[in-house]
Amino acid sequence: MRRREREVYELSVNLQRAYGRLQTLYDSAQAINSTLQLEEVLDSIVRRTADAMNVRACSIRLLDETGSRLRVAAVHGLSESYVKKGDLVVAQNRWCAKCWRAG
Repeated sequence: MRRREREVYELSVNLQRAYGRLQTLYDSAQAINSTLQLEEVLDSIVRRTADAMNVRACSIRLLDETGSRLRVAAVHGLSESYVKKGDLVVAQNRWCAKCWRAG
């Protein structure tokens, strides 16, 4: 009986987490539809994503026109020194280069 109660409790907690993440996606979709200002949308997304994932910081980088650099487009909870580090060069970043080759 106790094992079953524990399982139900764990399922309830997982369901609440999933609902919170879905709510974040819904809220982000509303933010996207509420303005045509890209900066506002991205700022809202990084803030809501950090809250939903229960993390202190989040960032979005966008690929530039040349496809060779990822530039910081929005940050939440990150230091100014992080932002000042500048763009990531895709060819010099093993993780980025692997993703772009796979895509």
